[in-house]
Amino acid sequence: MDSPGSKFLRLSDLLSTEPMAAAAYRALKARNNRTELPEERSVPFLRSVAFPLLLAVYLMAARLVGLLTRAPPPGGSFDHVFTVTSAAGYRSWPQLSVARRLVRRGHDVCIISTPSADSRRQEWEGIAPVYPHRSLHQHLPVRRTIAHLADAFRITSRLFSTLQIPRSELRTFSMCANLVYLELIKHASVQDLMRGTPVIHTMKPDPYLLTSSPPEHIIVYQHGMIHVNGAYEWPGIPSSPTYPFTMAIPYFAPVRYAVWDALSAREYQKVVHEQAQVGVTGSPWHDRVAASRSGDAAAVDVLFLSQPELSGDSDRIEALLGLVDRLVGYATERDLRFAIREHPRGQGSYLRGTPHERHIAQFSDVNEAIRRSLVVVTNTSSSLYEAAALQTPIVLTDLFDQVNPAYAGYRFIHMIDGVDDLPGVLTELLEGSGHDDRPSLGLHGDSVERIIEISQQTNFEKIHS
Repeated sequence: MDSPGSKFLRLSDLLSTEPMAAAAYRALKARNNRTELPEERSVPFLRSVAFPLLLAVYLMAARLVGLLTRAPPPGGSFDHVFTVTSAAGYRSWPQLSVARRLVRRGHDVCIISTPSADSRRQEWEGIAPVYPHRSLHQHLPVRRTIAHLADAFRITSRLFSTLQIPRSELRTFSMCANLVYLELIKHASVQDLMRGTPVIHTMKPDPYLLTSSPPEHIIVYQHGMIHVNGAYEWPGIPSSPTYPFTMAIPYFAPVRYAVWDALSAREYQKVVHEQAQVGVTGSPWHDRVAASRSGDAAAVDVLFLSQPELSGDSDRIEALLGLVDRLVGYATERDLRFAIREHPRGQGSYLRGTPHERHIAQFSDVNEAIRRSLVVVTNTSSSLYEAAALQTPIVLTDLFDQVNPAYAGYRFIHMIDGVDDLPGVLTELLEGSGHDDRPSLGLHGDSVERIIEISQQTNFEKIHS
């Protein structure tokens, strides 16, 4: 029997030589944790044993339509390819801001969009050609569609052999192979856009991108907080030792990273490939947020930012509901205006069907919610960067040890050890002088230029220093 350490090393070796196996491992993680895969929101039957057949039939039909309509393949050789996986501003504005400036400077740019981002396709076409994944399927040869079925089976088999998982677990094996097959199809579909070995700009370094261009040509934009606490669980590796890695960041590939601030950079350096390059650039989104500060009167005294959907995690739901209880009690005793901003992925969340549902308010986005509040409270959220940019105090309760305690050293950010400390901190923030001489968090201004410099820099150390 392999030790957990040797299993992890073999898994890492497999991922570094066969990045597509990361798709299967992600499926394994989702199945073990009983969580949804993001692809399931737009790809039906992803967990079905019939999925490969259904996808193959769809792809052959798409190819036939392409032949009958004589749809032209994507043309040209691009300098930069941007992948956008969401229509939400914080997930699309950073890449699109960089794309706009590169286009103005004469670079050839294109955008690959996923189904979840298609709603803004026409708007983005004003920047550069936009290629939804589905539109690229028309040009995929049938023989490649069939060949990738065998490739998906082979790659998944290698992963199961590495982790010593019996292939007789058909449903698990099928789900993993399905995700690999989907990733292989994505890879094959985008190859016409990758002819000139462009720089790839992405927030989500999926395997199909890692296998489409040399790693030094891939820039991963930070899009959330990172805290290395060794809590990541590794399916297939029982009694896992603590590893300073997470599958959310491809620790097995030496890609480039554009991160928000020095604190994030230090955390990234702990979890990325030893040859990966991490540059502190700031975020175009945070630049935009900082520029939107206004002197308008607040409409809310205390705002609570809720967490994503936590279905099935009864302990965490109970703890978060207890936190909201304390906030409602505090606001009621003092006749304060209290509101809840639901997380975009929290519709139908743990707050629905409870007495707290009446406090859920509608804001155009999280920035408006923060901008119109005197104090913000959340358990953990990357919105602390938006709050800092808007100069709105934010209190982090961090009930589940997910936040780097170093954030407590920055202006407008307040961390507490437990909910019992909440009333005192809120009172001080609402009634105090507001003076805060701690350093500011993040970089505001010129982040687009810093990212462009990284994309064109051969001596990356110059940027990192």
